[in-house]
Amino acid sequence: MATPSYKLIYFGVQARAELARMLFRYANVDFEDVRITRDDWATLKQDPKTKFGQVPILEINGKPIAQSQAIVRYLAQKFGYLPTDPDAALPIDELYAFINSDISDKQFLGSLFQDPEAKEKYRSDYFGNQLPTRLGYIEKILESSTSGYLVGDKLTLADLALIDFAQRVLFDKDWIERTKPVLEKLPKVSEYLQKRFEDPQYKAYLEKKPKA
Repeated sequence: MATPSYKLIYFGVQARAELARMLFRYANVDFEDVRITRDDWATLKQDPKTKFGQVPILEINGKPIAQSQAIVRYLAQKFGYLPTDPDAALPIDELYAFINSDISDKQFLGSLFQDPEAKEKYRSDYFGNQLPTRLGYIEKILESSTSGYLVGDKLTLADLALIDFAQRVLFDKDWIERTKPVLEKLPKVSEYLQKRFEDPQYKAYLEKKPKA
């Protein structure tokens, strides 16, 4: 069987596409990383392959797949980071959904406020209350882990989702002053992330990641 041809189409930012890019890099699978501009988007959003008027879009041998979570789950199963057996996949899917929806997406909501006071009020609550509480659940999982991974004894989609969030938010220069006090109270999460960042696979991913 011929090797599939992959083309991932998104803007030149991390956001909704970075976890898919990470999966390709960790699996050492070639793909075309198409980074569009706003001008490109004006044309692309009229293209039938942009199924729901949104990106990212993953083209597999020219066939488009929409929705970032569907793309990520497909690639994770394809590359061995999410089991095909539903019972084995369930605890990984639980954590992936939690990290994506209850941690990452909730942080993004702060950017949608137009009023500066409302925006700051939301972000103060997020970083002061929501984030510590939700990462606290991850802390408890790591306290009971004997392998050093979130689920089982190897890297899975759950781990990659947390790594992705950590690099986009927890250790990003725009948020580090808000996240540092949170991580100081979560030693297991901090230790876990440091270990993941020292992983040769992560370093190899960074080498191929375009510099902002």
